[in-house]
Amino acid sequence: MDIHIYDEGFGELEADLSGAPGRVQRGATRVLAGPVRRRLTRIQKEDAAGHRQLKHLPDAIGSDMIGPLELEVGFNKEGQGELANIIAFGSVNNGPVYDFRARQHAAIPAILDDFADMAEDAVFGGTRE
Repeated sequence: MDIHIYDEGFGELEADLSGAPGRVQRGATRVLAGPVRRRLTRIQKEDAAGHRQLKHLPDAIGSDMIGPLELEVGFNKEGQGELANIIAFGSVNNGPVYDFRARQHAAIPAILDDFADMAEDAVFGGTRE
C-alpha cells in the first residue's frame, strides 16, 4: 500500500494567509470609516429630526475617526448641540427628547455583517454568500 498526499497548494495558501491579519486591520479601518460611519451618522440625524423646538438638532450631529479603529458619532457642542446632554438624557425638570441608542443597537447586526464580509474577503479573497 502506497499513500501519497498532494500538498502542492499549501505553500501558496500559507503565504496568502500570512498576510490576512494586515488585510483585516486595513479593511476594518475602511469599513469603520466608510459604511459604518455613514450608517450611524444617518441614523442619529434621522432620530434627531422632526422636533418642533429643535429644528437644527440634526445639523449638530457629526462623526470623526479619532483613531484607526475608533469612530466617534455624536453631537458637536455648537448651536443646539450644546443642549445635547439635556436632549439625550433629560434634566431635573424634563425627560429625554428621544432614545438616541435604540436604532444604533438595532444596526449592530448589519454592522457585524459589514465586518464579516470584509474579514472573509481578507482571508479567502471573496465575500460571504
